[in-house]
Amino acid sequence: MTSEKMAELILNHTGGYEKNNFPQTKGMDAMQVLRNQHSDKIFAIIFEQGQQLLINLKLTPEHVSELRQEAGIYPGYHMSKKHWITINYDEAALSEHEFLAMASESVQLTQK
Repeated sequence: MTSEKMAELILNHTGGYEKNNFPQTKGMDAMQVLRNQHSDKIFAIIFEQGQQLLINLKLTPEHVSELRQEAGIYPGYHMSKKHWITINYDEAALSEHEFLAMASESVQLTQK
């Protein structure tokens, strides 16, 4: 899956929008920044490094702690390690339902 297709999947599920104010980062092949429709806050960053599709999501600290025990889930790349995780989409053993539930949680946490 590409970062563009992942962004489309998440946006169709959450109702957010895409807006990237960041310059292209060296080493990243593509980057999509998804924002909360109501607060304009970032709730997901999707990026490709080499052949890896990575997604940053904001979750509760308890959920972050729990998920970081799973394969393919890491501390948030360039984000607060307490509130954000990075998911390697190809390594993580998540169903689409579980993944989209986390995206919804991220949207809820960025409402204000």
